[in-house]
Amino acid sequence: MTRGQVLFSDGFERNELGPDWRVLEGAARVEGGGLHLEGPSNVTVACTKPFPGDVRLEYEGYVVEGSNLADISCFLCSTAEGGWGKGYFFGFGSYLNTDSRIKRFGQVKASVNSPLIERSGRVYRIAAERLGAALALYIDGEAAVRWEDPDPLGPEHCYVGLYSFGTHVVIARFVVTVPHGAG
Repeated sequence: MTRGQVLFSDGFERNELGPDWRVLEGAARVEGGGLHLEGPSNVTVACTKPFPGDVRLEYEGYVVEGSNLADISCFLCSTAEGGWGKGYFFGFGSYLNTDSRIKRFGQVKASVNSPLIERSGRVYRIAAERLGAALALYIDGEAAVRWEDPDPLGPEHCYVGLYSFGTHVVIARFVVTVPHGAG
C-alpha cells in the first residue's frame, strides 16, 4: 500500500531498462512487466533520479522458480555511483536467505533471522523507509527490522535502488514516496 506523496513510480511495462535506471553491477533486463535481476553474484540497479531527505521505497518482488532463495533487497540514501555499499542497505533474504538486515556503508547495524523468503514464486510486498534517524524494513506490511542511526546520512546520499545476489529475482510495481509523517 503506497503511503505519502508519490515522487516516482515504475511498472516496468516496456522492453528496455530506460533512462531512469542504471546497472551498477551484474546484469538486469526489463521483460514481461518486471525488472529481472539475475546473476551468480551481485546485481545492483540504481534509479537515476535523486530523492534527498526522508524517503520510502516500495516494491513487489519474487524469486524465480529454480533459483536460489536469496536477496529481494534494496538500498536508500546512496551516492550516485555508490550503490548498496555507500548508503543504507535493506536486505530481505540476505546471505542466501539466512537473515534480513539493515546495513550502513556495508556494516550490519540490525538484523533478524526472520521473516525469510518462504519459496520461489511467492510475491512479497517490500518497503524500506528512512524517516529522520529511523530506518525500517517492512515485509508484507509488517516491520521486519528497525534501526536508529545516531548520525544520519546527509543530503548527498539521495539515490535508491535494488539488489540481488546469486539468484534470479523479478521486481514489479516500484514506487518512491515521501514517508507518512515526514516534515
